[in-house]
Amino acid sequence: MKNLPSDKKEKIKQLLRTAEACLIHNQVDKAEAISRQVIAIDHDNVEALYFLGEALCKLRKFQESLKVLKQANKLSPHHPRITHLVGWVMFMNGYINLGRDYIQKSLKALPYDVQILCDLAVIEMSQDKGKEAKEYALKALEIDPTNPLTQEVFQKALSFDNARTRSKKKMPN
Repeated sequence: MKNLPSDKKEKIKQLLRTAEACLIHNQVDKAEAISRQVIAIDHDNVEALYFLGEALCKLRKFQESLKVLKQANKLSPHHPRITHLVGWVMFMNGYINLGRDYIQKSLKALPYDVQILCDLAVIEMSQDKGKEAKEYALKALEIDPTNPLTQEVFQKALSFDNARTRSKKKMPN
């Protein structure tokens, strides 16, 4: 964006604000289109790449999302939000351990982020690790007990761990 004329820079800023608002209000298709519009003007706009990656993830286009997010991550390798989303998309693409590693890196930078904690809880449940899932979910709930996401993930982790514990007790030795 450095080498662009000031009118284009202002247009990009406006488009990015709109794309972000669209993501917040779940207008994902519109956010995707706007992000692509910005990238057409400024190929290396990290914010537009991130918004496009998030939109594609929400649209369940995980392969394309990963490609876009890797480009954003290459341009801004230590950005915890990008690292987090790269990890989630890797998990959704089946790269569970690698996805977990990325998300844990983002947790080190943002230790009180309930979305990161909840995503780690979901990953641990997918790997039949109820105790770990419950720990992440409980930490998220302690940070933000009124957040519907933290409440839902905690309840699922608790139920998952309890069911897992009951089934282990029923198994013959």
